[in-house]
This record gives sequence, C-alpha cells and structure tokens, in this order.
Amino acid sequence: MGPEFFQTQMGRRFYEATMPMIAENLKRLAKVNEGLLEKMESRLTPSEPQAAQAGENLSQFKDPYVNLEIPDTDLTVQVKLEGEGVVVDVFLTSSLNSEEPQSVASVWKLYDEMANPDLADDEETPE
Repeated sequence: MGPEFFQTQMGRRFYEATMPMIAENLKRLAKVNEGLLEKMESRLTPSEPQAAQAGENLSQFKDPYVNLEIPDTDLTVQVKLEGEGVVVDVFLTSSLNSEEPQSVASVWKLYDEMANPDLADDEETPE
C-alpha cells in the first residue's frame, strides 16, 4: 500500500497551500457579503409586501444565476436569486476524482429576513 494522501507531494500542496487559500477566500467572500448586505439594508428597508413583490418579480428572469470565478484559484462563487431568497454557493472547479464541480460552502437568506433584520436574529444562519 502506498503513502497516504497527506504524505504525497500533491497532498502536501493541497493541505499547505490550497486549503488555506480556500479558507482565506471564503473569509473574503463573507466580508464582502456582509458589506453588501449592510449597504442593501441601509439603502432599502422595504415593507413586507414590497419584499414579497420582489420575489414574485424574479419569475421574469430567464437566468437567475451570477457566477464569479476567483482568479488564481479553482473556486467559483454562484449567486442565485430565487422566489423567496438568495442562495450563494462556492464550488471547487477542479476536483481530483470528478469532472463535476464540488460544493465547498453554501448559504442562503430569505428576502423577508433582508427586509426585516429582526426576523433573522431569531433563527440560526444555515451552513
């Protein structure tokens, strides 16, 4: 039997370079998302009917996705506007075992929570 993954050159590179880079970029994304959310909340404080109407208006979009490939990494951030809220997924685009991107992080927030921040305080943020 050969060496364990962490004992290989590829494994060492993964644990010493790739994983810390993923963690750092996820921190950066979280910080950017917090800043964007604060800006949105400061500019818009729609009433509940307005938030519901915003969700209904999404049906007009043929492509509700926004994709961001992070330079010098194998990460892609995908934001999806859904009828009831926003979903943000982070994918690892080069995986050793698969051609399919691998989901490494995901978070979502309801429009009602964005319109009424007090609602979000009562519930845990999903991971």
